[in-house]
Amino acid sequence: MLARFLLAGDMLNAATLTRLFSLHVFWFPEIMFGLFGLHVFLVLRNGISEPKVPGCKVNPQIYKQEYQARVARDGVPFWPDAAWRDTVFGSALILLMVFLAWKIGAPALGQPSDPSIVQADPKPDWYLTGTSRSWRCGPTALPIS
Repeated sequence: MLARFLLAGDMLNAATLTRLFSLHVFWFPEIMFGLFGLHVFLVLRNGISEPKVPGCKVNPQIYKQEYQARVARDGVPFWPDAAWRDTVFGSALILLMVFLAWKIGAPALGQPSDPSIVQADPKPDWYLTGTSRSWRCGPTALPIS
């Protein structure tokens, strides 16, 4: 059932490409951001878990009070201190990527297709060579329609 869902049918076809594109562009990022949001919510609600100290018993009834007292004494709270640091660092990385995309730009893809050429030896562009070679390691006959 999973293979049929991912292939969007019984064979590898154009609907498969559309299905995988929508999964990678829409669904996986939404799921990731949802899990990140859940993680941040749980960190803010429960605090950061810490490794157990050998020989030290943990009392679940008073653990939260002990944890909050320890954070107040010698810790840095996640909000707003650590969250601010993460926001500044993440923004700096995004600005760096935008700057590099603006300054360097995308690589040239080559000449446009010529429909008058009937005989051709199709080869993938340089950035798809690894993917193309990995497909050759799979089954010998892929049902492509």
